[in-house]
Amino acid sequence: MAGFVFWQCRNRREPLLPLRLFRSRGFSAASGAGAALGCAMSGLFLLPMAMLLLGLLCCAIESEPGGAAAGSPT
Repeated sequence: MAGFVFWQCRNRREPLLPLRLFRSRGFSAASGAGAALGCAMSGLFLLPMAMLLLGLLCCAIESEPGGAAAGSPT
């Protein structure tokens, strides 16, 4: 984000998003809310996937002969 703002400040002839738009409280609030919603939605979808993959990885490590489960009473 900092790199984007830095580049927009330096590239005044053809900015991707004119920074003067952020002077409007409504635009700033809507942009912040959209960014927060995007982060929340990403977490909503990525957290269950990470939990599933972590569970599969733990099962694979425990079932590997000579792996982390070696020597444990079963």
